[in-house]
Amino acid sequence: MASLVVIGVVAGCAQAVSTPLDASPSTPAVPVSSPPAMLEVPVPPDGEVARALVEGDPLRVSSTSTGSTEIGLGYVVDAVCVARDATTRATYELFVGADAVSGGTIACDGSIHRNTGMTGTGQGVRLEFDPPAEATQAYALVVPSAP
Repeated sequence: MASLVVIGVVAGCAQAVSTPLDASPSTPAVPVSSPPAMLEVPVPPDGEVARALVEGDPLRVSSTSTGSTEIGLGYVVDAVCVARDATTRATYELFVGADAVSGGTIACDGSIHRNTGMTGTGQGVRLEFDPPAEATQAYALVVPSAP
């Protein structure tokens, strides 16, 4: 049986360690993917003007506009997406009438991503959310930037 002998010096003493060359290496650990956590979609906060929910199997997107923006007030998009692979990305787009006024891409890592949305125009808005097929749940809200 072939062996590899390694000589090491520890605190001034020589020590021989014998390791067989034909020893089988240990099997590396394989990460176990756990099912993604379920999101708790918040109740509509004060000032929310639109939301998009993504849920079900197969995924369904429902979008709701709940009011008009206040002229001059800043609005943000709070978006969350969950997928087994947190590097998966989802996109959204914010519309006033037929005009896209803002959009963004977020990671499906289960975190709330806050992005600048728009300055209020006194009109209603529409939010379109496009999650990837790998997503298990997602939502996006258009809310005032300051309470």
